[in-house]
Amino acid sequence: MKIHLKTSSMWLDKLYINALELITEGYYRRQERQIKAPSLLKQLNEFTLIAEIKPASPSEGSFSNLTRDRIEEIFSEASALSVLTEPTYFEGSLENLYHACSYGKPVLMKDIIIHESQIQEYCSAILLIYKLLDEERIHELIKYAHSKGVEVLLEVDNEADFSKALELPADILGVNNRNLDNMQIDTSMAERILVESTTDKPVVALSGYSNREEIQAVQESGASGIVIGSVLSRSKNPSLKLREITP
Repeated sequence: MKIHLKTSSMWLDKLYINALELITEGYYRRQERQIKAPSLLKQLNEFTLIAEIKPASPSEGSFSNLTRDRIEEIFSEASALSVLTEPTYFEGSLENLYHACSYGKPVLMKDIIIHESQIQEYCSAILLIYKLLDEERIHELIKYAHSKGVEVLLEVDNEADFSKALELPADILGVNNRNLDNMQIDTSMAERILVESTTDKPVVALSGYSNREEIQAVQESGASGIVIGSVLSRSKNPSLKLREITP
């Protein structure tokens, strides 16, 4: 398997090696699925809070509050969904992804995607990490995803990479407030990039948001959407939390 990478941190190297192992073990083996989630790109025509199913975090461990009942609450309440499918570090699940797609809402597959075999055709969109893959590999994965009717959200974590990502054929751009080199969060990153940049593509902000005021600020900066994960995973009442923080 020939993969072109531009890893720049111990953490990204770990994720890459783990992704290779999962591919080799057949974790992403496709099954016949009759469901297809609708477009995330179209949903982002209006500001969208994308609720994430994140059973665990490398920095916070397992989220014991995220029971099956609470996952169902999130599926029911949210207007769009993001589902972690990486099982080793995030305790994610392909079954969660498929089940999310049965709700008729846009669903983002969030994983460490480095190879075409990982892409599940029934989801709305996949996430690619700009810092992990070189541009040749990004082009190849976007082309393959589009051939299967899957949109692509390309994630960056700094201003320089955002400028480069603008030139690539991703459908949606994502700004991760978490620096993937040191894992520190700066919730002003997405706002700064949005204020300083111009693009016709929708931009989604990720990481670190926990209240309505923060979400309104990034919305006013020009974001088309925002991904909310840990605050829902920690909540004992995620449907109420979603209503509290949605602008």
